[in-house]
Amino acid sequence: MTKVQSEQVIIYESQVFSTKSTQYKLLKEYNIELNDKNPFEELKKINEQIEKPEYKNVTIYEEIKEFEKVKEKIQLNIKNKKFKPLDEENYELIPVYSQKEILTSMIESITNQDIFESITKIKNYTKKHERELEKYKKTIESEVKISEKELEKKRNEILQFKKKILDILEKEIKTEEKILKELEKEKIKQEEMFHLIKEKGNFKLEKKKIEDKKNHIAHKIKKLSLDEKLFKAKITTLKTNLKSKKYKTIEPLPFILSLGLIYWTSFSNTKTIILKYENKINKLKEKEIILEKEHEDLIEKERILTQENIEKLKEITKLEEELQKKIIQIEKNLDKQKRIVDKKYQERKDKEEKYNILINEETTLSNKYIKVSEKMNEIESNELNNIITKIDKLKEKKERQKEELTQLLKNIEKQKIDSKKNCIIEYSL
Repeated sequence: MTKVQSEQVIIYESQVFSTKSTQYKLLKEYNIELNDKNPFEELKKINEQIEKPEYKNVTIYEEIKEFEKVKEKIQLNIKNKKFKPLDEENYELIPVYSQKEILTSMIESITNQDIFESITKIKNYTKKHERELEKYKKTIESEVKISEKELEKKRNEILQFKKKILDILEKEIKTEEKILKELEKEKIKQEEMFHLIKEKGNFKLEKKKIEDKKNHIAHKIKKLSLDEKLFKAKITTLKTNLKSKKYKTIEPLPFILSLGLIYWTSFSNTKTIILKYENKINKLKEKEIILEKEHEDLIEKERILTQENIEKLKEITKLEEELQKKIIQIEKNLDKQKRIVDKKYQERKDKEEKYNILINEETTLSNKYIKVSEKMNEIESNELNNIITKIDKLKEKKERQKEELTQLLKNIEKQKIDSKKNCIIEYSL
């Protein structure tokens, strides 16, 4: 179920009053007290009072919005006797139906007499202490100018220090760092060249290949020599057989393969076989000579390679020595350059410390300048014309409040109804 909202009003002497209250911030009367101890501080205190005036909270009861519509509901409730008699002894309700009198009293209390009196007091006070205030103002103005010059001088000093020392030093550091990096790159390059010289190792590999070939050929020559001896031994045996008038010699393998038919051919003749073996010996000798020649060629190649290697070794050793000298020199230059860079770093650190001191001094001077500038602003703010301007705004605010309350009173006075009863009525919205 939806809860029905309701509103309550009080009817007193045919006047309708809302029981809905609100807090209204009413400006208090402005009253100033001035002493002669410190005129500037006194004006400053007054200025603060004007800028932050005091208010008192007063309870006022609102006007009834769209009263004509509400009036109809009220009249209907009166007709239907839906109301409660007003207990005029209830002190809590008195402020509600006394709202007209309360508002009238509040409106009458809002005057500008306090404003006029305050302006007169302040004018007289400033006139009385005019020389003293002017002297103080000039003192602060002088402090502002001195502080401003000191600050400007310090800022210019910082700017020149940065431009002529720090910026130049930073450029020098970058230049020295660049030289250092180039030296480091050059060292890496020379070291790579040093390690890339592998010709000495290649000679050993080539020599081993030649040695392997020589050994292989020597093995072949030895095998051929053994085969030759074997054939010579066979020829000797066959010649011995001829002397013994053994004119036929049958070799086992051909005999088996020809099923004995070879016996009837010339291939079984001992002399033919001797000629065959002699022919084989000649072929073996040819192969042996070729291998010996190849062996001699390898010996010559090995000799030339060894000679070339000796020359290369000399060149490589010379190159290595040169590279080593270069690397040593680069390392010396690197150490020297590192010392230069470290020195520049330390110089920058020292200069930055001095720069930070200047910055701190600038901060101190800046704070000093801000303080004296604030004092100057306070003096200008506390000058008579400015104070009166602010008081005039206060006067305008009081007049607005008077107009607001006067309008509220007029609106409440319009809330009338024909009723002889003083009562409390509740109606639904």
